[in-house]
Order: sequence, then structure tokens, then C-alpha cells
Amino acid sequence: MVFRKLNKWNNIKEKCEYVTDKPDIDYLFIDMNGLISDKLHDFERDNSIDSLNEKKIAENVFDKIDINLHILNPKKVLGIFFDGVSPFAKISLQRQRRFREYYIGFKKKIQEKKDNDSTWRNINVIFSGPEVPNEGEYKIFEYIRSNKILSSNDFSYEKRCICTADSDFYLLSLALHQRNILIYNEYSNNFSKKKNFFSIDKLRHVILSNFPNAIKEDHNKIIDDIICLSFLTENNYLPGVYDIEYDDIIKVYMKFYKTNEFINNNGKLNEKNLKKFLILLRDEICIVNKMIYYLDNEMKDSCFNSDKEISSKFSEEYDDSIKFGNINIYMFKRIIFQNILNLCKDPKLKYIVIDYKNSKANEFLKFLCFKFNLSYTEKKQITITDADNKNNTYDNDNYWNFKDYCNRYNYDINNLKNLDDRREYLLLRRCKELNIKYTIEYSVISKKENCENDGKNILEKIKLKIDEDDRNGVYEEMKDDYYNNNIPNCNRREFINHYIEGIKWLLNTYYDKVPSWTWSFKYRYWKNKCKSYGPLISDLCNFEENENFEFDQGEPLKPITQLLTILPPESFNLLPNSYKKV
Repeated sequence: MVFRKLNKWNNIKEKCEYVTDKPDIDYLFIDMNGLISDKLHDFERDNSIDSLNEKKIAENVFDKIDINLHILNPKKVLGIFFDGVSPFAKISLQRQRRFREYYIGFKKKIQEKKDNDSTWRNINVIFSGPEVPNEGEYKIFEYIRSNKILSSNDFSYEKRCICTADSDFYLLSLALHQRNILIYNEYSNNFSKKKNFFSIDKLRHVILSNFPNAIKEDHNKIIDDIICLSFLTENNYLPGVYDIEYDDIIKVYMKFYKTNEFINNNGKLNEKNLKKFLILLRDEICIVNKMIYYLDNEMKDSCFNSDKEISSKFSEEYDDSIKFGNINIYMFKRIIFQNILNLCKDPKLKYIVIDYKNSKANEFLKFLCFKFNLSYTEKKQITITDADNKNNTYDNDNYWNFKDYCNRYNYDINNLKNLDDRREYLLLRRCKELNIKYTIEYSVISKKENCENDGKNILEKIKLKIDEDDRNGVYEEMKDDYYNNNIPNCNRREFINHYIEGIKWLLNTYYDKVPSWTWSFKYRYWKNKCKSYGPLISDLCNFEENENFEFDQGEPLKPITQLLTILPPESFNLLPNSYKKV
């Protein structure tokens, strides 16, 4: 699941860390799809992949399994799960980002290890190869669910660890409603003796902390609803609803759950309640969208330069990047505009420290500061916490080593700013080595003193202009442009109804099994390096309810058929001659 990296989600991930130097694990499940992909990327980064043959890569992958087994040391079970044939819903994505899989002699290697290595011999090894249909992640959870049914109550309290870098597993693990599940991503551990896990128990706790008055009997239902609504923020099977963030979902659901029934009934979608939620979400989001679109049009033929004058000289690249239809820039603008709103509306708030590393985002910020009569101070400054060590924040040796480092490179420890990227990187690396705490400030927006035409008044004027544009159909034209440019030949009514089918397909897959091997989201048009475009929230809330909809189960493709289906045209030469005509 490719979650948009939004502030709320990133903060949640930080709160869910579980660090220990002695992992206590009963079951270890390895997602081979992610492990192989990560190893191939490692070889690419080292520029060594061209010099390796398939046998060497397969040996390296198996070594990684062996390393993870000895580091994490499960007591009962090691599960090795390869991707099998995928549902058709995933095939269009695989065609876009295909990587080669290696399945050479793994069963033989496993037997050799069990014969010669006590760590392997003392546990039960579960092997699910690519000949077994479905993706590795879903096979792992099918195994966990089936063992919960077949085993005693003790299974719920046994500790399970899943070795993967795929964020799908966060939601899949939540859907189990079981305790003691950890996600292990070796790339977040950096060879440290203490191992950093992602705790699903903590994730559940953090989500439920947003609902302090919820009764215990509703906790699982709230989690189920959040899983369902998270599908709206983009995943491997559906494009994300274009104009919403994870933050929006949490904020609106906190109001929704108090007065409404639940949306996700253990994998069964309550369409009536989903529609109620989407309408509330639309009402929250649409005014922000209209303001951003209005400001886009204001900015389209003008540019704010360092002399605080308006210039009509735009480069073609910049003009294209500020369009409402660019999903990445839109997300930046949502965050920037929210900061501007906070500053304008809160009389006690005098300034906001911000960090926007995207150059186009900073240009948009400058324009908004000009528009709302705010001051913009651009700087790149590193501030050392307790720089004089008056509070004994640091180990004495570490502190003086750091002082010596700064002296050697003529750095003022109290004024570390405007360093180039290389010097900044080396300085921060030194801070981490010596446990020196720091913060980084990139720029500040602040209110001007004694400014009569303040931001709050300007907001009210913009709202009046937006109302006028609404009456003139400006935003309907914007939506038409969005769909025509990003989802060509799209029947909007069919598109949004088909999108709801996709949510049902995902819920079935998460909570039970794949409901259809042949269903796929047919309105997926790839742009901007595999970014595809979903509906706007103002349209999605108008879907037609169809509680009686049923999927056609179908059958998985044969492995050779799937490989031929996902092979990109430019790889035609890799096929044997007998298959090239196919």
C-alpha cells in the first residue's frame, strides 16, 4: 500500500517504534517479494547487478533469509512466502514496475540448512512458493487467520514478526485484531545492536487515542473503519482520492463516529454510512480546494520576485507545476495553505517555522505571503540544543569533541546557517555520532507589525470572490479539466461507482479472501512515474449505492500467462522465439 507520506501518518509511525536488543519472537514471516526487490535495489546502488548471474543473486537472497533468522531467532515457525499469481487487480501495476524474481533451489537450500544448522532444525519452516496463487503478503495473513481458527487461545498471545518494508502490512495486521504483531524493516535499523520494530499494538493504541470517549466494544469497529477509509489515500489497487489527506480522514471521522453507525462491518461495506462520511469529508475539503484553485489562477500570470513586485515572466516548467492537476504539488500546497490559514486566523500566533525543501512549494509560499501581507524570511539554520552544555545535556567527551570539530572547520556553534549540502551532511553526521541534539529551521513566515489589511480580512475577500466563481461555474470547469487531462474518456458516474467496487474488493481481500481473480480497476491511466489519478471528493460522495453487488470469482491466471501479461513491450526481446508471436 503506497500511502501518501503525510504529516499525521509519519507522526504515527514514530510513535509506534518498539526498540529492543533481545527480540522475543515465536513466529517469523518473511515477505520474499519485498526482500528480493530490496536486494536488487542494493545491487543497483552498488553498480554491481550487471556483473551478477541469477545463481549469485539467489544465493545472496537466501543468505539474507539466514541472517534474518539468526538475528530475530523465532522459537517456533519460520514462514517464507513468495508471490504467486496475483489477482488481475494488481497486474496493471506490475506491468508498470516489474522486477525479476528468483526461485532457484530454495527448497533444497532449506533442507540443507535444517540438516546442518540447529537454528533451522529447531523450528518449523513453512514454504509457500510462486506456484501457490496470491501475493506473499496475503498468503502470510491467510496462514495467520487459519492458525487462529485451528489453534488454541494461546496463538493470540504468541509473538509474530513480519519481515518486510511494505506498508500494506500495517493495515493488514490491524485487520487481524490480534495482539503481539511486529513489523521488522532491516533498512530502518542501520546495523544497530538494538533492533527497531514497528508495533501494531502501539499503532492500534495511537489510532484509538483520537477517540477517548469510545466504549471498548467499539474499538475494533473504529479500527475497521479507519482501515477502510485509508484505502482512499492511494494503494496498489486503487488510485487515491485526489484531494484528501490522511489527516482529513481522521479529523472528519472523529466527528462522524459519534453520531453515525459504522462503515466497515468486518469486511462488509455499509454504503449508506460511507456516503454520509464522504459528504462530511467533501464539506470539509471543498472550500480549501476552491481557495487553492483561486490562488492558482491568481498566480498563473504573475510571479513574486525578491523586489516584491509582480512579474508576468514565468518559465514553462513553473507554469506547468502550479496547475491544480499536479498531485505532488497539490499536496505541498495543501500543507502550505493550512499554515497560512493558521497564522491568519490565530491572533496569538505571530510566526510559523517551516521546512519546505521543494523549490516549487517555496515559490507558492512566497506568493501566498505576498498575497496575505505576511513576512517571509528564508534561512537554512541548524540550532544545537544547549550549545554551551550549561544543562549538562551531553557527555563531556562527546561535547568537547564536537566543539573541536566545529573549531576545525571554523563553524560558530551558535550560528550554524547557510551551509552547503555537503557541509551540512557532514556536520549532521557528526552530531549523530556524538549524540548532539539539534533542530533545523528552513524559513519563517510571520505577521507584519501594524498591518491594516491583515490576512484574516484578505481571507474574507477571497471567500466572496470564490462564491462569485461558484455561481459562474468556474469550479465545474476546473473539475472537467482535471478529468479530461488525467483520466481521458472517463464517464464520471461509471468511474466513481467502479471506484466503490474497488473498496469492496479490498475489504473482501483484507478480511477474508480475494473475491475475484479477474476484477481490476479499469480507469487507471499512468502519469508521472506510475502516479495515477483518482476521483475528486466532491464527485465520489455521489456514488450510487448497490448493496447487492457481487463479484465474479473467476480463477487465477496460469503463471506463464501472468508473466506474459505483465512483461512490458520493451522487454519483448527477452521472450523465447516460440512466445514472441503470443
